[in-house]
Amino acid sequence: MIRIGIAGWAIPKIYAHLFENGKTHLERYAKHFSITEINQTFYRLPQASTLHRWVQITPENFRFSCKLHRKFTHFHRLSSTDGLEEFIAVVKHLEEKLVGILVQLPPSLQYNEENAKRFFTTLKGYFEGIIVVEPRHKSWIEAEDLLVSLQIARVAADPPRYKVDNEPGGYKKFSYYRLHGFPKLYCSEYKNTFLQDLARKILIDKTEEKIVIFDNTACGYAIKNALQLMEIIDETQQN
Repeated sequence: MIRIGIAGWAIPKIYAHLFENGKTHLERYAKHFSITEINQTFYRLPQASTLHRWVQITPENFRFSCKLHRKFTHFHRLSSTDGLEEFIAVVKHLEEKLVGILVQLPPSLQYNEENAKRFFTTLKGYFEGIIVVEPRHKSWIEAEDLLVSLQIARVAADPPRYKVDNEPGGYKKFSYYRLHGFPKLYCSEYKNTFLQDLARKILIDKTEEKIVIFDNTACGYAIKNALQLMEIIDETQQN
Protein backbone atom coordinates (compact mmCIF):
# COMPACT_ATOMS: atom_id res chain seq x y z
CA MET A 1 0.00 0.00 0.00
CA ILE A 2 1.36 3.42 -1.03
CA ARG A 3 -0.45 6.51 0.20
CA ILE A 4 0.61 9.91 -1.15
CA GLY A 5 -0.66 13.28 0.06
CA ILE A 6 0.31 16.62 1.54
CA ALA A 7 0.37 18.34 4.90
CA GLY A 8 -3.12 19.78 5.10
CA TRP A 9 -5.47 19.97 2.13
CA ALA A 10 -5.27 23.56 0.91
CA ILE A 11 -5.64 23.81 -2.86
CA PRO A 12 -3.68 26.76 -4.33
CA LYS A 13 -5.60 28.74 -6.95
CA ILE A 14 -3.06 27.85 -9.61
CA TYR A 15 -4.04 24.17 -9.30
CA ALA A 16 -7.74 24.61 -8.52
CA HIS A 17 -8.71 23.69 -12.07
CA LEU A 18 -7.35 20.16 -11.50
CA PHE A 19 -9.92 19.46 -8.78
CA GLU A 20 -13.64 18.91 -9.23
CA ASN A 21 -16.04 21.30 -7.58
CA GLY A 22 -17.05 20.32 -4.07
CA LYS A 23 -18.42 21.78 -0.92
CA THR A 24 -15.06 21.94 0.85
CA HIS A 25 -11.38 21.82 0.01
CA LEU A 26 -11.11 18.51 1.89
CA GLU A 27 -13.81 16.89 -0.25
CA ARG A 28 -12.12 18.08 -3.44
CA TYR A 29 -8.68 17.04 -2.18
CA ALA A 30 -9.83 13.58 -1.10
CA LYS A 31 -11.03 12.75 -4.62
CA HIS A 32 -7.38 12.75 -5.76
CA PHE A 33 -5.37 11.69 -2.72
CA SER A 34 -5.70 8.86 -0.22
CA ILE A 35 -4.17 10.57 2.83
CA THR A 36 -3.56 13.91 4.48
CA GLU A 37 -1.42 14.90 7.44
CA ILE A 38 -3.30 17.07 9.92
CA ASN A 39 -1.00 19.86 11.05
CA GLN A 40 -3.76 21.60 13.03
CA THR A 41 -3.43 19.09 15.86
CA PHE A 42 0.11 20.35 16.49
CA TYR A 43 -1.41 23.62 17.74
CA ARG A 44 -4.91 22.80 18.96
CA LEU A 45 -7.38 19.94 18.94
CA PRO A 46 -10.40 20.17 16.63
CA GLN A 47 -13.85 19.55 18.05
CA ALA A 48 -15.06 15.97 17.93
CA SER A 49 -17.91 17.11 15.69
CA THR A 50 -15.37 18.48 13.21
CA LEU A 51 -13.49 15.19 13.13
CA HIS A 52 -16.74 13.27 12.60
CA ARG A 53 -17.59 15.56 9.69
CA TRP A 54 -14.18 14.95 8.10
CA VAL A 55 -14.82 11.21 8.34
CA GLN A 56 -18.21 11.57 6.70
CA ILE A 57 -17.14 13.72 3.73
CA THR A 58 -14.11 11.65 2.70
CA PRO A 59 -14.07 8.37 0.74
CA GLU A 60 -14.01 5.06 2.57
CA ASN A 61 -10.36 4.38 1.70
CA PHE A 62 -9.17 7.84 2.75
CA ARG A 63 -6.89 8.14 5.78
CA PHE A 64 -5.63 10.84 8.16
CA SER A 65 -2.38 11.05 10.08
CA CYS A 66 -2.25 13.47 13.01
CA LYS A 67 0.71 15.52 14.13
CA LEU A 68 1.14 15.23 17.89
CA HIS A 69 0.55 18.45 19.84
CA ARG A 70 3.65 20.57 20.38
CA LYS A 71 3.18 20.67 24.16
CA PHE A 72 4.47 17.08 24.29
CA THR A 73 7.33 17.55 21.83
CA HIS A 74 8.42 21.17 22.03
CA PHE A 75 7.24 22.39 25.43
CA HIS A 76 7.69 19.29 27.62
CA ARG A 77 10.25 17.72 25.25
CA LEU A 78 8.97 14.17 25.85
CA SER A 79 9.45 14.54 29.61
CA SER A 80 5.73 14.47 30.42
CA THR A 81 2.74 12.45 29.24
CA ASP A 82 0.16 14.58 31.05
CA GLY A 83 -2.75 15.05 28.67
CA LEU A 84 -1.56 12.43 26.21
CA GLU A 85 -4.45 10.06 26.82
CA GLU A 86 -6.91 12.92 26.32
CA PHE A 87 -5.22 13.93 23.05
CA ILE A 88 -5.47 10.39 21.67
CA ALA A 89 -9.08 10.07 22.83
CA VAL A 90 -10.03 13.14 20.79
CA VAL A 91 -8.22 12.23 17.55
CA LYS A 92 -9.73 8.74 17.75
CA HIS A 93 -12.98 10.39 16.63
CA LEU A 94 -11.47 9.94 13.17
CA GLU A 95 -12.31 6.27 13.75
CA GLU A 96 -10.80 3.77 11.29
CA LYS A 97 -9.60 6.62 9.09
CA LEU A 98 -6.93 7.57 11.64
CA VAL A 99 -3.93 5.67 10.31
CA GLY A 100 -1.10 7.17 12.35
CA ILE A 101 0.39 9.66 14.79
CA LEU A 102 3.40 11.75 13.76
CA VAL A 103 5.76 12.84 16.55
CA GLN A 104 7.95 15.62 15.13
CA LEU A 105 10.72 16.68 17.53
CA PRO A 106 12.49 20.04 17.73
CA PRO A 107 16.01 20.19 16.25
CA SER A 108 17.47 20.97 19.68
CA LEU A 109 16.02 17.89 21.39
CA GLN A 110 18.80 15.40 22.01
CA TYR A 111 18.11 11.72 22.52
CA ASN A 112 17.43 10.73 26.11
CA GLU A 113 16.74 7.01 26.29
CA GLU A 114 14.85 7.14 29.58
CA ASN A 115 12.51 9.92 28.47
CA ALA A 116 11.99 8.43 25.01
CA LYS A 117 11.24 4.95 26.33
CA ARG A 118 8.77 6.22 28.92
CA PHE A 119 6.99 8.54 26.49
CA PHE A 120 6.67 6.17 23.56
CA THR A 121 5.71 3.23 25.75
CA THR A 122 2.87 5.31 27.16
CA LEU A 123 1.83 6.49 23.68
CA LYS A 124 1.77 2.90 22.44
CA GLY A 125 -0.55 2.04 25.31
CA TYR A 126 -3.08 4.61 24.11
CA PHE A 127 -2.80 4.12 20.34
CA GLU A 128 -2.47 0.89 18.37
CA GLY A 129 -1.98 2.37 14.90
CA ILE A 130 1.13 3.59 13.13
CA ILE A 131 3.41 5.79 15.24
CA VAL A 132 6.30 7.57 13.56
CA VAL A 133 8.88 9.94 14.98
CA GLU A 134 10.78 12.63 13.10
CA PRO A 135 13.83 13.41 15.25
CA ARG A 136 15.94 16.32 14.03
CA HIS A 137 19.01 15.98 16.23
CA LYS A 138 21.82 13.65 15.17
CA SER A 139 21.97 11.99 18.62
CA TRP A 140 18.80 10.08 17.68
CA ILE A 141 20.95 7.74 15.60
CA GLU A 142 21.39 5.96 18.95
CA ALA A 143 17.63 5.35 19.24
CA GLU A 144 17.28 2.70 16.52
CA ASP A 145 17.19 -0.31 18.84
CA LEU A 146 14.65 1.34 21.12
CA LEU A 147 12.40 2.33 18.21
CA VAL A 148 12.50 -1.20 16.80
CA SER A 149 11.67 -2.74 20.19
CA LEU A 150 8.71 -0.38 20.66
CA GLN A 151 7.55 -0.74 17.03
CA ILE A 152 8.02 2.97 16.30
CA ALA A 153 9.10 3.97 12.80
CA ARG A 154 11.50 6.83 12.06
CA VAL A 155 10.59 9.28 9.31
CA ALA A 156 12.62 9.46 6.11
CA ALA A 157 13.02 13.23 5.77
CA ASP A 158 14.17 15.55 3.03
CA PRO A 159 16.32 17.52 3.33
CA PRO A 160 18.23 15.26 5.75
CA ARG A 161 19.56 16.78 8.95
CA TYR A 162 22.03 14.05 9.86
CA LYS A 163 23.67 10.96 8.43
CA VAL A 164 20.78 8.51 8.03
CA ASP A 165 17.53 10.42 8.46
CA ASN A 166 16.71 10.54 4.74
CA GLU A 167 16.03 6.78 4.88
CA PRO A 168 13.20 5.06 6.78
CA GLY A 169 14.36 3.74 10.14
CA GLY A 170 13.20 2.13 13.33
CA TYR A 171 10.35 -0.36 13.00
CA LYS A 172 10.36 -1.89 9.51
CA LYS A 173 6.67 -2.70 9.05
CA PHE A 174 5.82 0.72 7.64
CA SER A 175 7.62 3.72 6.13
CA TYR A 176 6.77 7.41 6.38
CA TYR A 177 8.41 9.89 4.00
CA ARG A 178 8.20 13.65 4.64
CA LEU A 179 9.39 16.05 1.94
CA HIS A 180 9.89 19.58 3.28
CA GLY A 181 11.30 21.23 0.16
CA PHE A 182 14.90 21.88 -0.88
CA PRO A 183 16.86 24.11 -0.95
CA LYS A 184 14.27 26.40 0.67
CA LEU A 185 12.38 24.60 3.43
CA TYR A 186 8.61 24.40 2.99
CA CYS A 187 8.72 26.38 -0.24
CA SER A 188 10.99 24.89 -2.91
CA GLU A 189 9.61 22.75 -5.71
CA TYR A 190 10.99 19.25 -6.23
CA LYS A 191 12.23 18.63 -9.75
CA ASN A 192 11.32 15.62 -11.85
CA THR A 193 14.71 13.93 -11.39
CA PHE A 194 14.27 13.96 -7.60
CA LEU A 195 10.73 12.59 -7.89
CA GLN A 196 11.91 9.82 -10.23
CA ASP A 197 14.56 8.78 -7.68
CA LEU A 198 12.01 8.97 -4.87
CA ALA A 199 9.58 6.79 -6.81
CA ARG A 200 12.25 4.13 -7.32
CA LYS A 201 13.08 4.21 -3.61
CA ILE A 202 9.42 3.81 -2.64
CA LEU A 203 8.79 0.99 -5.08
CA ILE A 204 11.68 -1.11 -3.79
CA ASP A 205 10.73 -0.39 -0.17
CA LYS A 206 9.55 -3.73 1.25
CA THR A 207 7.47 -2.35 4.12
CA GLU A 208 3.76 -3.17 4.21
CA GLU A 209 2.52 0.43 4.28
CA LYS A 210 4.25 3.43 2.74
CA ILE A 211 3.08 6.98 3.44
CA VAL A 212 4.49 9.95 1.52
CA ILE A 213 3.69 13.50 2.67
CA PHE A 214 4.79 16.62 0.81
CA ASP A 215 5.26 19.47 3.27
CA ASN A 216 6.52 22.09 0.79
CA THR A 217 3.19 23.86 1.03
CA ALA A 218 4.29 27.47 1.65
CA CYS A 219 4.57 28.33 -2.05
CA GLY A 220 1.96 25.85 -3.23
CA TYR A 221 4.22 23.16 -4.72
CA ALA A 222 3.13 20.27 -2.50
CA ILE A 223 -0.01 19.56 -4.53
CA LYS A 224 1.92 19.64 -7.81
CA ASN A 225 4.72 17.37 -6.56
CA ALA A 226 2.31 14.87 -4.99
CA LEU A 227 0.36 14.56 -8.25
CA GLN A 228 3.62 14.19 -10.20
CA LEU A 229 4.88 11.44 -7.90
CA MET A 230 1.60 9.55 -8.19
CA GLU A 231 1.81 9.72 -11.97
CA ILE A 232 5.43 8.51 -12.02
CA ILE A 233 4.63 5.57 -9.74
CA ASP A 234 1.53 4.63 -11.76
CA GLU A 235 3.49 4.71 -15.02
CA THR A 236 6.33 2.67 -13.54
CA GLN A 237 3.99 0.02 -12.19
CA GLN A 238 2.24 -0.30 -15.55
CA ASN A 239 5.50 -0.84 -17.45
